[in-house]
Amino acid sequence: MNYFTKIQKEVEDLGFKILSKDFNRPWGGFLVIDENQSQEFSN
Repeated sequence: MNYFTKIQKEVEDLGFKILSKDFNRPWGGFLVIDENQSQEFSN
């Protein structure tokens, strides 16, 4: 399991729904979580 996959699993285990992801950027990558969970995520 690589670093990005590990982070994705941790975020999902916290109950967040991942809508998309891109781990192929030169600077790393990103996850897109459900917009309805954005406030909970920022808390």
